[in-house]
Amino acid sequence: MQPDSSVKVDSPVAPPRRSSGGRFLIVLFLLALAFGAGYVPQWLESRTLRAELVTADLELHLANAHRRLGVASQEAQRNNYANAAEAARQFFDESATLVRMNAFDGEPRTRVALLAYVAQRDQVMALLAAADPSSRETLASLFLTMDGVLARRAVEGGKE
Repeated sequence: MQPDSSVKVDSPVAPPRRSSGGRFLIVLFLLALAFGAGYVPQWLESRTLRAELVTADLELHLANAHRRLGVASQEAQRNNYANAAEAARQFFDESATLVRMNAFDGEPRTRVALLAYVAQRDQVMALLAAADPSSRETLASLFLTMDGVLARRAVEGGKE
C-alpha cells in the first residue's frame, strides 16, 4: 500500500524564537526601571532631609547666639563685666558669621536684625571694657530685641 498522497501530514511548526539580544534589552530595561523606582523616592527624601538639616543648623546657630547674648546680659547685671564682654564677643562673632554665610538671604528682616547687632559691636564692647553700667540696659535691650526676632521666626515658620 502506498501512502495516500491526498492526505497531508502536518509537521509541528516551531514557534518563532526571539533573539537573545531583544530578551537582554527587555531584562535590562526592567532592571533599570526597578532601580529607578527604588532610587528616586529615596533621593527625594534625602534631599528633603538635607534641607531640613540646614534649616535646623541655622536655627541652632541663632539659638546659641541668643543664649550667649543672654549670658552677657546676665553677667553685666551681676557687674561681672569681664565675663559679659567674653559672652558678648562670642555673640557678635556668631552674628557676624551668620551674616557672612548669607544664611538668611531669603529672610530680610532676620538679616537686617543681625546686621544691626553686628553694627553695635564696637559700642557695646567699649561700654563693657569701661565697666559702664549703661551696658546692662544695652545688653538687655539687645536680648529682648533678639528674643522678639526668634519669636517672630517661630510664628512665621522661619520664612519671611
